[in-house]
Amino acid sequence: MDACGLIALFVHDAPTGANSLLPVTLSEGINPPPLRISGGAFGRGTDASGRRPRTGRRALESASRLSLLRCHRIACGRGGCGCEGHARRLRSQAGSLRCVVSAGPSPGGSRRTAAGGVAAPAGSSPGRDALAAPGVGERVDVALSRELEGLAHRAWPPLRARHVDGWMLRESAGSSRRGNSVWARGDVSDLSFALDEVRRFYAAAGLRPTIQITPVSLPAGIHQALDAAGFDDTGPTDVCTADLADLAGRLAVAASVDAAASATAGVGADRPPGVPGPGNTGSVRAGGADTIMFDGIADTWLDVAGRVLSTFADQRTGTLKVLANLTVAAKYALCVADGVPVAVGRGVVDGDWLGVYSMATVPAARGRGAARAVLAGLVTWAADAGASRAYLQVEQTSVAARRLYGALGFRPVYRYSYRRHHPADGPDVTGP
Repeated sequence: MDACGLIALFVHDAPTGANSLLPVTLSEGINPPPLRISGGAFGRGTDASGRRPRTGRRALESASRLSLLRCHRIACGRGGCGCEGHARRLRSQAGSLRCVVSAGPSPGGSRRTAAGGVAAPAGSSPGRDALAAPGVGERVDVALSRELEGLAHRAWPPLRARHVDGWMLRESAGSSRRGNSVWARGDVSDLSFALDEVRRFYAAAGLRPTIQITPVSLPAGIHQALDAAGFDDTGPTDVCTADLADLAGRLAVAASVDAAASATAGVGADRPPGVPGPGNTGSVRAGGADTIMFDGIADTWLDVAGRVLSTFADQRTGTLKVLANLTVAAKYALCVADGVPVAVGRGVVDGDWLGVYSMATVPAARGRGAARAVLAGLVTWAADAGASRAYLQVEQTSVAARRLYGALGFRPVYRYSYRRHHPADGPDVTGP
């Protein structure tokens, strides 16, 4: 059954004595509607003994009855679906709601077990990485993959490029792997000659010869040729997309939870002082933090990014030159929590796409919603600019980021990696 509305339920869990906020979607045509969680453990609060209660899915599985305190609608992606009517009925409902909840929505759907618990979606397995994309030799959406590679190229244009038939040899003063690797987007007439040209090009730049490989790279025999030529693999990165309206709804629910938690704890009541920077275009409140938006790179933004991302630390000179050459609309988001800058992100709008880049949170602030606050600011800006879809790139080793983006509805499209000529002299380059 399709979900047609997104609301937040404030419920009382009798077994723990806790009041919790649960983000749910309402199913059309059901009165009273069954509830479907749209995320994981979003509940907040403590019980009478001061212990943190079991919340989210666990609370719903353990409690036989939940008393509805109040309910409000967060967002709805379509009109005429009856969400407001459902919300009014829920708000006016006296007594309790039985636990008729399943852990969705998710690809493949989920189902209730006989004991009232939650079974995994069909085809899934415990610990499965929701963002693991198809790689070389696996089926992908070719047209979408090529479109996303073009978007990424415009979002991070090289400082210098040379063409060898259908290949683009990119060089950007050592800043990022994408900016200093071959984009094998088209065919080459002589693969052996092309690889020789790659070695010469990067040797002249003082860089290690590197080729970005995707499931749509050409020519067809490139993978075997790179194996034979001694190119290693530096590890995969997955390209994922999300519907912007759905992403905004999920972020709104999470922000409501964060705000409720902050209000309970008595923190985040005061807005932080303004942060100077180029084109400061105001701030977006998300949960207990403020996200300040800039048209250009502010010193404070750069300081936070440089503490986490190598592209803004030892590769800063090349990075700033790349960003100065952007031809697409860009915005820089800075999250300030309790007056302290803690997280950053960069967004570009190209057509109806929002590209999410340079997401970074200082270690001391991780796991507290700062990344979501940054993303919410970028999504709000992109929606106002006419975007309807979002994409990002996340490395396989970025476990926390993958968990966050998967929970926010991002889904994988394809996987790429960088094949590097190991024996050659030259510095290693990091970054997507």
